[in-house]
Amino acid sequence: MHPRWDAETRADVAQEVPHRILAVRDGLVTVQVRAGEVALAGRGRSAADLAGRLAAG
Repeated sequence: MHPRWDAETRADVAQEVPHRILAVRDGLVTVQVRAGEVALAGRGRSAADLAGRLAAG
């Protein structure tokens, strides 16, 4: 495991996904990264649904 890589990945995803891809306000989507695996969660149905669909590919 590489905690530094996880922190960098989280920072990148947290910056790009909510703002550029989902176009939602701060605080609606949370990002967690553990051992290289990214988990997205959202508040409000539309933000959560979009984040889940993005993660599923």
